Amino acid sequence: MSKSRKITVSYLTTHELSTAEAVHAAAAIGADFISARLTVTPPGGKVYPLMSDPAEVRAARAAIQDTEVAIYDVEVARLGPDTVAAQFAPMLDIAAQLGARSLLTTAHGPDETQLADQFAQLCELAAGYGVSVDLEFLPWNSIGTLPAATRILTHASQPNAGLVVDAIHWYRADGNVADELRKLPASWFHFAQICDAPAARPASMEQIMFHAREERLNPGEGGLDLAALFAAIPRETAIAMEVPKYELSKTVPAIDRARACLEATRALLAKLD
Repeated sequence: MSKSRKITVSYLTTHELSTAEAVHAAAAIGADFISARLTVTPPGGKVYPLMSDPAEVRAARAAIQDTEVAIYDVEVARLGPDTVAAQFAPMLDIAAQLGARSLLTTAHGPDETQLADQFAQLCELAAGYGVSVDLEFLPWNSIGTLPAATRILTHASQPNAGLVVDAIHWYRADGNVADELRKLPASWFHFAQICDAPAARPASMEQIMFHAREERLNPGEGGLDLAALFAAIPRETAIAMEVPKYELSKTVPAIDRARACLEATRALLAKLD
């Protein structure tokens, strides 16, 4: 079993837990980090109330101190035509209070240069908090492929900029080639998101979004070529388990789902070591 890689339990994997409960669950299964969702995705979705409830922040900090499980990233800062970097300062403040390393970011809009400039400005703001800004490309966004995300990071040219590869998004978008990852700066890879899914791409973007947000599979349960993808990502990259299973969550507790996911993740990573 590969235990040297740092593992994060992403918010969607244990979505029904509070921040402190998620920290304790991660500690119980032997994970290193959790992620904290601060903004709603999709409309009507849930978040940790860290932005509005000081008691939630205090409880989270106490859990972190008790367990030594840390928060890797806070999410999601969405860049678009009307966004400015300053509006994400409250998220960065929470990130700093909780010792988070990263602000997970997405980008969508008609003007790629404008998005790249916004990304650069957000990186500059985040640097003052000691936080990286990590861009995740989603197939339903204009910045939805590796080539598009690479253009954003190259244009921004910021030392705290990062790139997030999510396995399900990788295989649901066109234009992604694993060997291209090996050509990118290793410093861009802070964490990557792992899950599995059926190999066949769903027929509609609505189905792609549904599976990504609500129903994924543990590594090894689906048909994605995870070995090829993660072999192309630097070994030092932290691995975030993002595996929502909303239907299963009706009957199986979050900690049991997370433990099963961790076992499957470590089994896959062991084959790459």
